[in-house]
Amino acid sequence: MSADRRKSVRRSLPEGREFEDLLSHLASIVSKAELGAIQLNRLRAGVTEAIYWYGSSQFTSDLVAKTTLHKVAKSLARVIEALRDEGNEYPLLMALGQTPEQSTIDLARGIERLQAVIADLEKIAAIPPERRPRGRTENRDLHHLVHRLANLWLVVSGTSFTQMWANDGAATNGAAFIEAVVTFVDPQNLKALPKMAERVVKERRSGNVMP
Repeated sequence: MSADRRKSVRRSLPEGREFEDLLSHLASIVSKAELGAIQLNRLRAGVTEAIYWYGSSQFTSDLVAKTTLHKVAKSLARVIEALRDEGNEYPLLMALGQTPEQSTIDLARGIERLQAVIADLEKIAAIPPERRPRGRTENRDLHHLVHRLANLWLVVSGTSFTQMWANDGAATNGAAFIEAVVTFVDPQNLKALPKMAERVVKERRSGNVMP
């Protein structure tokens, strides 16, 4: 994800005047009549959760993509092996056993510190490599987001989620609902929304509904 997209997604928090305007707009899409308190609370809670989830997922995916521990796994194993080698024990204990004043050598301190270093490195070496799912990160997250919003649409409107698009945007209320949220949270991903919505509708019709 580009730096601009990261900033855009992270700035779009479910709070402030813009968020309140979004909720009002979504409520008008759901019903021409004023929504009751229960429906409004469900709408607010559902949209808030979806936006927080999307921002968190984008941030986590970005961090995973930057992980480089897999590049040092073999070197780390060799370092641990060298630290356990009895032939290296004396210089290691001399180095790690130095007191803070560096005037004397405390062998017990050296042994304790050496064992701690080896234990910590073994913990790092045991970190499993991150599996990078296929496909672009933003589209995987958009897929989940549309499913979440389709579920919310069903709850607050009482009707099935449908989608249809025209040249100027959404052509059904369900499509307008998800379009408004994506416009708020990640406008740079709007071009991918129609095809993703079509995919989600097909999945839901076949019984594949994400929570």
